[in-house]
Amino acid sequence: MKKKYCILLIITGIIGLWLTISHICHFKYPDYFYDANPNINKYIGTNVVSWKADFSYFTYQTIIIFSLWSIFLSIGELFKIKRISNIMKNTNVMTFVLVNYIVTTLLYTVFEFISGNPTFGYYGPYNLSIHNLGTNLIAHYLLFIVCLVTYIKTKPNNNKNIKLACVLITIYLVIYFIYVKITGMYSYNIEWYPYIIFDKESIQSLF
Repeated sequence: MKKKYCILLIITGIIGLWLTISHICHFKYPDYFYDANPNINKYIGTNVVSWKADFSYFTYQTIIIFSLWSIFLSIGELFKIKRISNIMKNTNVMTFVLVNYIVTTLLYTVFEFISGNPTFGYYGPYNLSIHNLGTNLIAHYLLFIVCLVTYIKTKPNNNKNIKLACVLITIYLVIYFIYVKITGMYSYNIEWYPYIIFDKESIQSLF
């Protein structure tokens, strides 16, 4: 991997981590939401409960995983640290990172369009809305393109048997589902989930 691309990849990883950290740090408890909904005990969608709830979004977990992979892969290549480079270039690790991002981008795009009013975070001509649109496009599409290109450009250091990668992805998704379900039920002042797939009643009402 060329030096210039490694540097670009490090910058991309830093941008990904910055997007996540910035979003978490700017969380403000929405008193207006609870004032308007005094009897609410369950909510699905926008984070209205805690900055910690941002980790329940599959998108942010994917960005963190991709960003760390990008940074460590580049460091291993730039400084010829074989142990780090070999781990990051392992077929199973690379496949895990890419598949996570494919799932994230695909589901985000599908949910935007089936909502009937795709906005991609743009809710009107004001600064916060423009910021939301920009960060959503960067997080879900620009970083995904970089991830895909890097996967294609990087030669794995072992054979392309991805059976273990599929097992790892399945285990990760199961743990993710359990984590979000338990935290959504017991960790906040109301029952809260990032997506309707975590709530049986919401799925039934959808159909």
